[in-house]
Amino acid sequence: MPPAAVTDLTGAVAGDVLELTWGIPAVGDDAGEADGFAVYRAKTPVEEAECRDCPLIFHRIAQVSITPSLRQNGRMTFSDPLENGYRYHYKLRSYDVFGAAGDDSNTFAVDY
Repeated sequence: MPPAAVTDLTGAVAGDVLELTWGIPAVGDDAGEADGFAVYRAKTPVEEAECRDCPLIFHRIAQVSITPSLRQNGRMTFSDPLENGYRYHYKLRSYDVFGAAGDDSNTFAVDY
């Protein structure tokens, strides 16, 4: 069974860096244990009008493994440098030790 999706992705800007945070999904009857997360980002110029019906083009920008200490803590973080004038959208996809991916997380967006 693939791992459960992250449902609590959030972030905070400090200077010119965004720090994403999220909880490690619990193992359940219909979800396996996550071994790590793929981080995806879509980036568009802020001056472009936001189109609610237009699909965002996400690119995988990182892969973050869960260490034993992070698993014990239950929280994950990822930092991404920001460039002025862009709208950023992020999502995650958890994966297990065999590479089976879970569903997409909630999306977090920020204008910078």
